[in-house]
Amino acid sequence: MSLALQVQLRGNVTAAIEQRMEKLQPDHLNQVLSEPLRVFWRNRLRGLGKNKRGWPSTGFWESAARSVRAVTVPGGLLLSANKLGLRQRAYGGPIKPQRARALTIPISPVSYGHRASEFPGLFLLKTKKGAYLVQPGQQLSASGKIEPRQRGGGNNRRRIRSGLVFLFKLSAGVVQQGDDRVIPTADELTEVAMGTIMKEVKS
Repeated sequence: MSLALQVQLRGNVTAAIEQRMEKLQPDHLNQVLSEPLRVFWRNRLRGLGKNKRGWPSTGFWESAARSVRAVTVPGGLLLSANKLGLRQRAYGGPIKPQRARALTIPISPVSYGHRASEFPGLFLLKTKKGAYLVQPGQQLSASGKIEPRQRGGGNNRRRIRSGLVFLFKLSAGVVQQGDDRVIPTADELTEVAMGTIMKEVKS
């Protein structure tokens, strides 16, 4: 589901700025503001791309950034980002399994961004800490690359040495926390718009 933001400046700025805005026709004003506001939100989303654990990126935020559009609507501009899952990231909320009995949550840099069906030989392992989907007999480097077993070496602490590779944890559901960085605030958008208007009026 897409995420949309409507930008309405009139009535939210000082009288002095209102006077400057009056010098610009509404259609021209929207054209002047559309690209700076689109670029501002695009760059905001693009900047969220780093994984907290240092795992390889799935490209989610980069894709969301590329989807940002700005269109004219009565009374202002409409910014939209057509990226599945973006609204969930912004506002958070419960996530429940839809077509299976449990969610498969990646717990490894190898499985992050992938489906369980992409890994052959997975089997269910239940422990005191929960149920997991595991794969036998591999060794993973800190970057997530599968490597042959080695002896010795200074990177031993960075390797997972086990007969089993834990790839996914099963869950009946989770509650995702919203991320207030996803959506620019009205004050941030207004600041960008005002800077653009000031340049346009002076030119």
